[in-house]
Parts: sequence; structure tokens; C-alpha cells
Amino acid sequence: MHQYFDAQMRLLTQAGKQFAKSYPEHAGMLNLDSLKDRDPHIERLLEGVAYLTAHVQQRLDNAIPEVAQQILRQLCPLLLNYYPSTSVLQFTPKVAMQSSQEISKGMQVSNEKLHGKNMCHFQTTQNIKVNPFSVSHVTYKDTQQGAQVRVGLKWVCSGEKHAYDLSNLSFYLCGDTPLTSTLFHLLTNTNQAIELEFKAPQTELIKVLPVNSCQGLYHDENGAILPNAKQSHPSYAMLLDYFNAKDRFCFVNVTGMQNITFDENCDGFELVFKSNIKLPLGNQLSAQNMLINCVPAVNLFSHSAEPINLDNKQSEYLVIADNDHQESIYTYSVESVQGRDTSTNDMIEFTSRYTSVFDDEKYQYTLSMKDIGTAVPVHYLQVSQDIIKQTLSVDINAFNAGLPRHLIQEHELVKAGRDMPKVVSVSNVTRPSNFYKNPEQSKQWQLISLLNLKFSQLTQTNELKRILNLFDWSERSENRHRIESIQSITTKPISLIKRGIFIKGIELTLNIDEKKFVCSSDVYHFCNMLHHFFLMYAPINESVQTKVVCVPSYNELIWQVAAGTTR
Repeated sequence: MHQYFDAQMRLLTQAGKQFAKSYPEHAGMLNLDSLKDRDPHIERLLEGVAYLTAHVQQRLDNAIPEVAQQILRQLCPLLLNYYPSTSVLQFTPKVAMQSSQEISKGMQVSNEKLHGKNMCHFQTTQNIKVNPFSVSHVTYKDTQQGAQVRVGLKWVCSGEKHAYDLSNLSFYLCGDTPLTSTLFHLLTNTNQAIELEFKAPQTELIKVLPVNSCQGLYHDENGAILPNAKQSHPSYAMLLDYFNAKDRFCFVNVTGMQNITFDENCDGFELVFKSNIKLPLGNQLSAQNMLINCVPAVNLFSHSAEPINLDNKQSEYLVIADNDHQESIYTYSVESVQGRDTSTNDMIEFTSRYTSVFDDEKYQYTLSMKDIGTAVPVHYLQVSQDIIKQTLSVDINAFNAGLPRHLIQEHELVKAGRDMPKVVSVSNVTRPSNFYKNPEQSKQWQLISLLNLKFSQLTQTNELKRILNLFDWSERSENRHRIESIQSITTKPISLIKRGIFIKGIELTLNIDEKKFVCSSDVYHFCNMLHHFFLMYAPINESVQTKVVCVPSYNELIWQVAAGTTR
């Protein structure tokens, strides 16, 4: 909005001055510089005129994109809003924890309000089971067959060993890109079975886990960061999260321990991973690089907006998240609208205009977002002009915009919600990220074109790169380089027999410029995401095998054939 305002002020001053010189008899007074004494009331009037004309010009520019906005709001709402700040939370079990604790998705965690800091609220994006361990050490060494990583886990709780559910152990890989991507590559591509090594007095000193017991976590449609991701195609959330909240893809999950019997006197054990993948030279591992009991979190929280009194004098009503915190709490999305008749106190549920064609049109609402020059665009609510003498209660998802990045450091998100078990504590192990702006209005028509995107179009190099660019809101050079690295895509039909089943599908071969990446495992991490993206977009009766050729080394990476998931 400020750009439109500046343009109108320039029009009044600079352009007006030129017009006055050209036509002094008709518009000589437009030369404001010729006035010696500037009346402040006139200045205020000029600024008001500039603001109104700027608003009209912006309205004209946004007329067509508003249609696109309403379409996206119903079909793919996550592409309309800002991408909120994200972080990673770690839950630490206390000695008194007698069994594994399940913490549900949506648990709110906030910072303490100290030294005048505003409170910022985050919520977990996944369910998490808190296990009775801490990571005591992580070591790495090169071997003749490749590399070996040992992860030491120490029991920290006093409960009986059999009372804990150890069917899943999740780890967050923490560090810079070369370290985390290589560690992810190593742990999920072991060339031998994962071993559990115990010390005395355990009866059996070595246990072996099933093959492929360590896999990437949150790589499916249920791993999305944003709560409204299920309203659109799951692959869109995957792309959006990869480019703007990459920590989602730095989790691994170890399975197969549920049938192992632990001696009551056992105080710890080691997980041993052996792989052909080696860490880049100069990198060392420590317990700070593999954190247990972690989960992604996003700066979103439930909030009740200020009540709206319908007076039949406005065509739309501004949704104000909080009058007392207008510079720290903003509306992310409107979840529900209820009306209360001021004369009868009857409550009426309003529905979104496009949710159902069977509801009473009188009690429907329409949302729109507008940039009026505030920190983030604001939401406006439109209801029928026939409704009077009602007060609307609006429940929203709110966020704190850029405050978390500026105010919060590591280990400052420590105040948990009421449902938090008392035998568990929490803190953030990463500094909150920036929040990112959504695409410019001109891109919204391109986003709508995604709704008719076919799987066959993804095999076109330029089309795939265009799609990836639409979801990269971070403006980070490493993301841009990853997208630019795609040189070509070729396809060919494949037929094979797997476990006695005849499979017919397609093989996608991507030529990737590995010079655009910080290391070879960064290529693997990026292409692993692309493989899951292809699977999500492929029809359920189409199987996909992804093959990547790294140029100029011509090393090959192959992901096994799997069935598509689109129904």
C-alpha cells in the first residue's frame, strides 16, 4: 500500500508542479513549492487525497486477482497466507516418568514474558511419543566398508523397562546442511542391519533390528506443517514445507525395538549404523547432532478475535485479532463465525459461502484479504446486509508475524499448555525461522493452474522448475540453486516382477547438476523429496521409479518403484 501512496504523493507534488508550469492559467496553484507558508490542514488534506486515490488504484490493480483469491481460498488456502515462523521442540522426560507419554498434535508452547518481551505461541504439528532416553554420545568413524555411526542412549526414567513403548524412536538431525543431509543419507541407507549393543549385565550383548528399520519421518501426506494443508493436494504442502521449513525433512524414525527385552539393570545401549556413505571431510558428530523426542512446531495458535457489531452501515468488517496487541497478534485464518442476536441472545452459526449450497444464504460469510499498509494483510468479513442487531464472535488461527525470529533464541520456548504431562519438560532446540510472504498477486493465476496439473506435465523440465519456484517463498540462494540444478527429465515405461507381483509403471530419470549443491548428500536429500512428490502426484494405478544422474560425476541414485497415491 505504501508504494501506491508514495506514487500518489509524487503525482501531487512533482507531476503537479510540471503540470502547473505547462498550464499556469489553469492549474498554477498545483505548484506547491511556490507556496511559502504550507498550511498543515492543507497538508493533511493532500495526504488524505493521496491515500484515497492510492486505495482506488490498488483496488483496480487487484480486481482480477481477487477472483483468484476466492478460488484458492476454497481449494488451496495454504497458498494464500504467509508462511509462519517454525521451530523444533524437544520434550525431555523426567525421572518420575513411568511410561511413554503421548503428546498430541496441537500442544501449545510459549515463551516466558520477561523484560517486556511479547509472548509468542507455537503449536506442535505432529503427535509425539516421549521415550525414556537421552542421547549420551554420537560417534563416527571410517571403516573399510564405508562408515559407522554409534548412537548411545541412556535410560533417564525410573519406571520398569517393559512399561515403555519403544516401537518408534525418532531423531532430529541438527546441524548445517552438509552434516544433516549426509547423516540422513547414511542412516536411511545402511548396508547392514542396525545393531543394538548392550553392556553387562544384559544377557544378550547384541540384538539385530530388521532391514530398513531407519526411515525418513514426516515424508508422507500426514507430515504437513500447516493445519489447513489437508484442504489441498498433499504434494503442495510437501513442496511448501521443503523450501520454507526444511527441518521437517531432517527427522528419521527407528522401528523394530518393541519385541526386545531389556534387563531391569540395563542403564543404556548403543545403536550401530553401518553404511557406504561417509561424512564430508572435517565434520565431526556429537550428541547435539542427533536429538531424541523432538517434533516440528509452527507459530500458530487458536484465538478469539474482537467481537464485530453488525450495524448495516458497512459492506465488510475488519477482523481484528486483539485490540490490546495489534502490533504482535495477527489473523492467519478464520476458523468459525457465530452470531448472537442482541435482542433474543440466540446463537446462530455462520458458514463460509462456498462450503455448502444447502445452508441459508442469509447466514453465510465471505472472506477477503487486503493490504492496507499494516505489517501483514488484514482479513475482511462480508455478511448479508439483511442482518442487523447481531454481534459476531470470530474464532481465528493467529500468529505473531516476524516477532518470534527477533525475540526468541534457543531454549526460550519453555511454557507448555495445560495438557502437558507434568513428568515432561519442553524447550526449543532451534531458533524460530523467519516468516515468509506469499506469492505476489500476479502469481495467483499460476497457482490456480496447478489445480489442473497432470502427472505427465511433471515430466517436462521447465514445467517442473516453474512449479518448484512457485512454492519457494524463502528467496534463499541455496533453494534457487537446487531448482536450477534440474537439467533434464526423461521417461520410459517399465515392467518388472516384485515379490511375485507384476508391476507396470514409469521410470523418471533426472539429470542433476551436482555443482549447485553443497555436497552429494544434499542432492540425495533434495531428490528424495522429489521422489515422494512424484509418488503423491502419480495416480494410484501408476507405479513410479525415480533415477537421478549426477552431472558431471555420473553417479546414479535410484529410488525403488512404488505405487502412486493420488485417487
